[in-house]
Amino acid sequence: MYMTEPIQSKCQTIRRAKNADMPTISDLWLQTSLQAHSFVADEYWRAEYDTMCHEYFPECEVWLLEESGHLLAFVALHGDELSALFVTASRQRQCLGEQLVRFAQRRRSYLELSVYAKNPRALAFYRKMGFVPVCLGACVNTDEAEWQLRWSVNRP
Repeated sequence: MYMTEPIQSKCQTIRRAKNADMPTISDLWLQTSLQAHSFVADEYWRAEYDTMCHEYFPECEVWLLEESGHLLAFVALHGDELSALFVTASRQRQCLGEQLVRFAQRRRSYLELSVYAKNPRALAFYRKMGFVPVCLGACVNTDEAEWQLRWSVNRP
């Protein structure tokens, strides 16, 4: 199903990703992962590219935030997991991530996610968006410490 939702300006829209979008989404995922997660070897991210592009993202509910047809950011939902949120480097800190998280929160009553402990900027962002840290564990793929966070529409 193809849906759009105008946001902030007439030129920005949120729409559901199509299979043809997966390479562009995966490119943004790789570029941003390399930048934001420098504590994980670049080779890990590069090795995961094909899996993300051809297997993982196609299984997710992915929403794109575009401006005049150009990808600015995306959010991926896998059930009740907010599994990915990535914003083009040149457009970070312009509330695009907030718009996509709010968009996801309107579609779920409960969300969970994982954030690397070495990414305090992301942790602070998700806390600002109402997510609560639940526990600290280790990522099964990288062995890096990561926080599990949860958000609920019915939170106290």
